[in-house]
Amino acid sequence: MIKISYKPLIALALAVMMSLVAVSAAPTGDQGNTRYINSSGEINDSGKYLLMNDITGPIIITSDDVTFDGNGYCISGDSFGVYLIDCKGATVRDTTISCQLAGIVLQNATNCMIEKNNVTGCYHGIALLCGSDENKIINNDVCNNNLGCYGGGGILALSCDCDGNKIHANTVLDNGYWYFTSWWPDLEKEFVPNDISLDEEVNDISGNHVTPEEE
Repeated sequence: MIKISYKPLIALALAVMMSLVAVSAAPTGDQGNTRYINSSGEINDSGKYLLMNDITGPIIITSDDVTFDGNGYCISGDSFGVYLIDCKGATVRDTTISCQLAGIVLQNATNCMIEKNNVTGCYHGIALLCGSDENKIINNDVCNNNLGCYGGGGILALSCDCDGNKIHANTVLDNGYWYFTSWWPDLEKEFVPNDISLDEEVNDISGNHVTPEEE
């Protein structure tokens, strides 16, 4: 049996939103219909974007109909990997992400596709919040996202108004958070699994490979 739970983490969602900072447009070079990106920044125009090297994030998508292809490269850093905000029809694919706060965040993002990404070593792997509806999160590897305490995890909704999302065919393993069971000087802590945490009554969650429950 697998463990899929729902925990509305409103306070943590607000903390994530407050951490979002404005950045300048991501430097690009054009060739045909594809724009090439070599550093972090904001994508505020629709079109196809291809990452050309490893970067320190974030990439922030604020326009509809953006396709961001990580081209297998890595986004790292102490904030976010890819942040989609107030947009529709965006796609994020083939990106390796290891960031301190969250790998991929969708905030008021609808009808977006998150596919074939590798998200590891973050506080949150893939997080949805604030009316992010009708998105598809498919065929991603979301593993070992457990840097924080009290609320980290793999694929999760950080607010209760995220409906109609399809979460399929993802490998979501060894995600969770650390719960301190004693205080200094012992600092004993216990790992709490939290691979997928969305409301199953309003979201379609099936066919994912998650950490088995301990017998």
